[in-house]
Amino acid sequence: MVHRGAVIIFLTGRLGGGGVGGGDHRREPRAGRRAWRVDVLLLGLGARVRPIPPEVRSALKQAGIVIEAMDTGAACRTYSVLLAEDRRVAAALLPPERDAG
Repeated sequence: MVHRGAVIIFLTGRLGGGGVGGGDHRREPRAGRRAWRVDVLLLGLGARVRPIPPEVRSALKQAGIVIEAMDTGAACRTYSVLLAEDRRVAAALLPPERDAG
């Protein structure tokens, strides 16, 4: 599936990222708040990876969430691998800069 713009993807749903045919493909997770519980949050930062501020990393660690920043393509691939391993994972993905405008 191809998304335009930023998107957050969970096991049971996604927010943002209108699909190829246009329109709004947002939907709420089917299982309520439990579906939002994740152990790993992947940040796809377009083509240019930047460090995650220490206070953000620390706050998420206290909540039991590991955060990893990488380029968007790597985040998509890693999400698929972790999902196949039945991990509780979410991905917040930014489009590559050439597609961002």
